[in-house]
Amino acid sequence: MIIRPYQPSDAGPTLALFRDTVQKINAKDYTADQIAVWAGHERSLAAWHASFMKHVALVALDETETIIGFADMASDGYLDRLYVSAAHQREGVGRLLVASLEQRVISQRYTAFVSITARQFFEAMGYVVVNQHTSIIGSVTFRNYLMAKHNRSERVKSPFKKSVSH
Repeated sequence: MIIRPYQPSDAGPTLALFRDTVQKINAKDYTADQIAVWAGHERSLAAWHASFMKHVALVALDETETIIGFADMASDGYLDRLYVSAAHQREGVGRLLVASLEQRVISQRYTAFVSITARQFFEAMGYVVVNQHTSIIGSVTFRNYLMAKHNRSERVKSPFKKSVSH
């Protein structure tokens, strides 16, 4: 598996992977109406691509250089999207994408709005539920979770100076 930065030519394949994954994987936790709106929500390819360009965005490729997953994170540590192909679930693709983003984006706290389906994955990655949340697309509501993870890395500089006692 190769992890590389998102490129403009990835817009079409990532949008197709997103829609397919929502329809095949998230359908176990959401209603048919919710899935139809979520996967079919009007997204132009140009707007999809532009949203990736605002973040650190990565794609995972298999041995044939087919995109099997993608993720993107804002500079403040907000993980906007993480999707892995239905054919590559539970192979470590999501774990590698998240870990790669957390290495590239240095933040004291990482956050994400997480689907019911992805909650256990994020808990295994060290994220905790901050609160249950309701998202709305059009007139359809979706339950998800705001989750967060504190970065304990020494690379994160504290705003407080260390004091030395004698």
